[in-house]
Amino acid sequence: MKAWITNHHICSKLAWYLLVYDFSVTQANTWQALIQRYFRRWVGLAASSEASVLYRSNEHFGLNFKHLGDMLQRLQVVKWHIMKYSQDKTCRDLFQYRLARDKERHYGRGRKTSGCLQLEELECDAKIQDIIGNAQRGKTGLGYRKVRKTFTDANKERRRQIGIIMRKEAERKRLVLLENYQLQNSWLKWGLTDMMAKDLTWNKILTGYSDKLLKFVLNSNLQTMATPDNLKRWNILKDAPCGLCTRVNVGLSHILAGCPWVLRIENKLPREDRNTWRHNCVLLVLVGAIRRKIKVVNSSPRTSSVPFIRFVPAGSLPSRSPPRKDLGF
Repeated sequence: MKAWITNHHICSKLAWYLLVYDFSVTQANTWQALIQRYFRRWVGLAASSEASVLYRSNEHFGLNFKHLGDMLQRLQVVKWHIMKYSQDKTCRDLFQYRLARDKERHYGRGRKTSGCLQLEELECDAKIQDIIGNAQRGKTGLGYRKVRKTFTDANKERRRQIGIIMRKEAERKRLVLLENYQLQNSWLKWGLTDMMAKDLTWNKILTGYSDKLLKFVLNSNLQTMATPDNLKRWNILKDAPCGLCTRVNVGLSHILAGCPWVLRIENKLPREDRNTWRHNCVLLVLVGAIRRKIKVVNSSPRTSSVPFIRFVPAGSLPSRSPPRKDLGF
């Protein structure tokens, strides 16, 4: 929670400065490196865990923090888009002058591109997306839209679309970087369902997770828990045995649900083993939620406006609406 509040506070304070002043991306990344150390400490990330989990989206198992370097590039593009389509002729001329100089590589030493050049490329990408993503209906041509927007609304929509393109590109680069890892990209192999993608939403983190639970969720999915195999990999212990089966250098899956002692010995005891107990605890939570819902439904007054599903009895045909007489012309 502290990390989210601090990230939101810092980005809201710096947004205006990043939009107006022409900071370098290197300077923004330097500031981000200073802030990142506190983020890692607050969320409980292991020292060996990769940092992209802080900035990835929830769909890719990330905390969705704002990165100052990415934020600077987006805001600089937004600034020049406002200048390019401004109603003031001086602002438009300033953009054209800056664009001409940037094409001659007068945007400063050590920089690979500029906001003006990025804007030109992104606008081309946005136009291509408009053509590809436009669902054609009837006999209308490519790029046809029934809704005609005003000049101001169209510019706002274009800036929003450009921001989405830049976020997707930054997300793609983080995912490509994960291919170089052996353990911390295991969630890419088995994928994420819709429910698992919601595990790191801000509503879940701020209201449903304690600090210890968030630390466990992050490090367990990144394979950076202090398990015996990681302790040996980090040169902390040479041969750390399992406390139940005494097998050395076991991993997280062995500890959570793969210990043979639990499966062969504890499972035959008169009491339930730890795997069954964990499974029953989940069922107990579901039973409590179902009982509360049934109680609410039974106590609520019945109304005739509630729709019911009309099932078709066996051996009979469903009723069908009469066919249309017109041919749709």
